Amino acid sequence: MFQTNIILFLQSFESALLNLFFGAINSVGYSYIYIPLLLIIMFGISFRKGFYLLHVSLWAVFVAIFLKNYFALPRPFNVDLNIKLINRGYQNSTIFDSMGARHFLGGLPNDVVTYFRNTTNDHSYGLPSGHVSLTTALWGSIFQLFQQLWVKVLAIALVVLMSITRMYLGQHFLADVLGGLFIGAFFMLFFYYYVYKSDSIKDTFSQRVTYFSFSPKAAKLLAYFIIAPLIIYLILPQKYDCYPGTLLGINVGFVLLTIKGIPLDGGTFFQKTFRILTAIVLFFVTSLLLKYLSLVGIPSQEFIRALVVGFTMIYVTTELSVKLRLYKRNDQSYKRKVIKKISSAL
Repeated sequence: MFQTNIILFLQSFESALLNLFFGAINSVGYSYIYIPLLLIIMFGISFRKGFYLLHVSLWAVFVAIFLKNYFALPRPFNVDLNIKLINRGYQNSTIFDSMGARHFLGGLPNDVVTYFRNTTNDHSYGLPSGHVSLTTALWGSIFQLFQQLWVKVLAIALVVLMSITRMYLGQHFLADVLGGLFIGAFFMLFFYYYVYKSDSIKDTFSQRVTYFSFSPKAAKLLAYFIIAPLIIYLILPQKYDCYPGTLLGINVGFVLLTIKGIPLDGGTFFQKTFRILTAIVLFFVTSLLLKYLSLVGIPSQEFIRALVVGFTMIYVTTELSVKLRLYKRNDQSYKRKVIKKISSAL
């Protein structure tokens, strides 16, 4: 599965049209595509489903990146000069020629792996494929959540095409792709059966407006929402800070919104469009502003920057949309629940 002949076979069909097509498919795995997609789902279709998809995606990407650094294995173009770097704008310059695995179940030569780990400054490792992990988790979950036939067909097509794309572009071995498929499928199925279908938290991920009350079920959710990201932040190296920071930011925002009442998903086309635009603008402006502040010498940890961006994405966007009358919140229902709870406590 670490052989390069599979990649060479796919690249034998190279053409300008295929390069353009697979380049477009490849872009689906980058943040400038999938983050706006998640914001469109969250603020234009279903807030809770969008939040759910955001969690699935973050975990799939985080685990894929962690395993990449753990295994620290080269990519196909690192071990075979014959592999083309399609759409990269420069030529393959590796010193190795045809140094992939000798048979299907074989591994990469130890001397090649050792040389790569000791000399590369890129740290762009192969196994598993992050693009495939994300695409499988995100679009596999979209397949599960939405019933339209065209959505299901698109989801299946993107997962299959992304797997082929990453090999065609010379970025991943078959083993990398299969690893990405496994990670993405794991989080897709885990979240669907143990989160989305779970009776203990189905109210949290349903379409009903709800709020947190203090109970064992709520305590488990709060432990996952708050404590889990903090543990990850404390035990893992600084290079992973973006993931627990983002998780904590979106989770704190979600908990605060749940206490106040998640706004209703409905609205006019105008309201939904402006909610989406508000979310996208706030996300990118906040991200660029925090990055600029770090560049001009104002110190800020990656964890804090990611937390602020995640919190802005969820809480600030929603509350601003409520203020601008782009969202409706079931305030009366919420107030009745609070009054009833206070009365019962007295």
